Amino acid sequence: MMLRGPEEGSIGKYLQVCYALLHGNVEVAVSDLEERHAEMRSSLHTLASSKEVDISAFLYSIRRLPPFLESVESIYMGQNESVLAKLGIVDLKDHSHWRPARAQSRNRFMLSDGGSRLVVFICSLSDVDDLISSLTCFQIEWNKMHSRLDSTSLGRDLASGSIRAEEIGDRIRKTLGVSQDSWMLLWQVWGQNWNEKMRALAKSPKNFKVIFSSDKPDDYQQIYQAWWNLISDHFQHLDLSNRPVYFVSSNDYSLTDLLSGYAFSHSGSILGRVMDANKDGLNRIWRLIQSDDEPGRQENLLYHALQSYLEADPARVDDMREMEEESGIFRHEGSEALDIKCQMIEVCRLRPERMDQRLHLDGMEMLRQSRALILNIEYPLGMAAYYLLSQICSSQRYLEGIYIMGKAASMQGRLGDVMIPVEVYDMHSKNNFAFHNCFSMRDIVDMMMDSAVFDSQKAITVRGTFLHNREMMESFKREDYNGIEMEAGPYLRAVYESTYKKRCPSSARIDLMDKPKQDLGMLHYASDTPYSKRVSLLSEKLGFVGVEAIYACSIAILRRIMMSEIQKGKKGAKVIEG
Repeated sequence: MMLRGPEEGSIGKYLQVCYALLHGNVEVAVSDLEERHAEMRSSLHTLASSKEVDISAFLYSIRRLPPFLESVESIYMGQNESVLAKLGIVDLKDHSHWRPARAQSRNRFMLSDGGSRLVVFICSLSDVDDLISSLTCFQIEWNKMHSRLDSTSLGRDLASGSIRAEEIGDRIRKTLGVSQDSWMLLWQVWGQNWNEKMRALAKSPKNFKVIFSSDKPDDYQQIYQAWWNLISDHFQHLDLSNRPVYFVSSNDYSLTDLLSGYAFSHSGSILGRVMDANKDGLNRIWRLIQSDDEPGRQENLLYHALQSYLEADPARVDDMREMEEESGIFRHEGSEALDIKCQMIEVCRLRPERMDQRLHLDGMEMLRQSRALILNIEYPLGMAAYYLLSQICSSQRYLEGIYIMGKAASMQGRLGDVMIPVEVYDMHSKNNFAFHNCFSMRDIVDMMMDSAVFDSQKAITVRGTFLHNREMMESFKREDYNGIEMEAGPYLRAVYESTYKKRCPSSARIDLMDKPKQDLGMLHYASDTPYSKRVSLLSEKLGFVGVEAIYACSIAILRRIMMSEIQKGKKGAKVIEG
């Protein structure tokens, strides 16, 4: 069965309205999109059309937008400086005027003039979909809260500055009709600027103006060409173009945590901080697993606590980088061309004595003879995955393997479960990809003590995190689709075009079971469960629940790569002996 494409239904109508309004370098009021946004009945913004405040959705949008959005009025989107110049946005390299801006949960290059203007560099249409949906959600919920405050003397006093939010206890929460749990989530994000945020909320509504300028769709590929040139220059000492490369799409920490040994060498200090700070309840978790002899539990907690340890003293990051380079791990922190972090790992310089014990294999000494590199990139957003992998496939002569690890919403599982797909329906192209996944349950299950592994899964690649609703999920579920995510389809489209040297068709069933010349593996871990009744993960991190899955998947990928290189080394040794 071919499921409905994104051009059909309420989500399709929303996208059509967005693209029609944004076409032609004209200013668009986000308020003109609110009605269509609400009509989508997005799974992530279920209360969009209600007068009830949806703090979960509001916090989801906050994490994907700059933290100073209350002062922003106009958002300019474009692929590069020349395109943005057509909108009157110039001198972007003048850092006395334009300053970098970041979002907590999106890698996207942005610039702020410190006032009402925000510039966003767009790397694919997925950026447009994600940004417009997030802005619309933010504006809808901001204006709900403003309206409630504006009708009260409390709100007017907040707006005038005659009272401060921190001085009046629970009165704002009760006026907004928000639960205590939701209010605490908002405090976690806004707490450091609580008085300023609450005054801005009471003072005025939002009506963002958005302007999008674009030349040609092919210009997106130029962004990735520029990025690859930077990567090649940055790692030129590794002779990248003449060495075998394994491509991994994951995050910027789990592979290096497992390989560098930094966490183990500082375990006493890290765990001491865990006991003192007790962040995320780790103190209690540590006591529970301290006597556990199951391999991996203590290591996983150590890795999870590492980030807080580094944040407490930034100088520790330099120490960690030094130790990583001793193990052949080199980093690139992103650029204006493409704000995606990556690491290049030189297999022959890995130090088995420092690695996580779960990585140890027979024949590890063979790795010293390897010429292979592991290119690990921090997972991109949506269609950026297609452009990025297409660039690597066309530029790299010796691409040995492609391994994708990412988050997905699970229809049937629990948070932290692992799903291993063998079929992906891509809502960008309306293609149904069937492929041989080199990973199976046996590669993961022994490392999963608290969560489950689902083999032979079917996944859906949606256009955006806001761009699916319960009706759509019901139809997916009836066809036994379990995972909902954003990158698998674009990645498989790039694999197809690299394999067949032609453009990928649309609305087709595509069989990649035996065709790709590279080893191909895909692992998804559940970061959300749309059907469960819970405090939504829209507004909070996965936390310790997902750590087991992240490191189990990372270990499976690294073991696959190392085993391949060990086998090559053994074959080479036999040839020499012969």
